[in-house]
Formats: sequence, C-alpha cells, structure tokens
Amino acid sequence: MHKLHQLLDKFEPALDDAPPGDPNVLPWEGPPSRFHELADEETPKRGANSKKHVLEKLDKDWDRVLWKKAIELKFEHLLDLAVS
Repeated sequence: MHKLHQLLDKFEPALDDAPPGDPNVLPWEGPPSRFHELADEETPKRGANSKKHVLEKLDKDWDRVLWKKAIELKFEHLLDLAVS
C-alpha cells in the first residue's frame, strides 16, 4: 500500500497540470492542447530543425571548421568522426 501512495504522490501533479479530457469527446473535437497554446508564433514548422534543413543553414566549410575544432579539443572519437 505504501508503494501505491508513493506512486500516486508522483502522478497527481501531472494530473493537476493536464487533467484527463471528457471521455465522451473525441480527441479531435476537444480543446487544443496547452502546448499549442504556449507555442510561440515564431516556432519553426515541424521538421525545420531536422539535419537536412539545419545543414543548409551552415557555412560551406562547416565540415572543415568542425574537424579543426575536434583536433583542437583532442576529441576522443576522431576516427569515427573522420569516417562519418
């Protein structure tokens, strides 16, 4: 019984922050998520921070800069970095 109380003590704050929705309302018919309400209009579109899009924003010689910095910092995995 003590373990159950410990679990509930950890779980109850989450329910206070985001109580369950009405069980008779379909998810797409309910109110928007609190995270959508908190989102800033300047938030990048989904996928905008993916590797493909981020690499496009880097300077042309980003790989040389990375390699130089790795050598300077005596990066432990230089061989792995060279291969990738």
